[in-house]
Amino acid sequence: SEHRGVNPSILKMVDYKAKLPLLGEIASLNVSVACGAFLYETVRQRMAISGK
Repeated sequence: SEHRGVNPSILKMVDYKAKLPLLGEIASLNVSVACGAFLYETVRQRMAISGK
């Protein structure tokens, strides 16, 4: 639920938690958009490390 967030029982199972900073009037992102943002940033950082 977007109003309550992730269920605490699910949070107990995860190894890591992360947040996306949201600017402006955006209150939340759906899972597919959030996943795309995280994957983009992962690739961007890996490319910066490898010098590409």
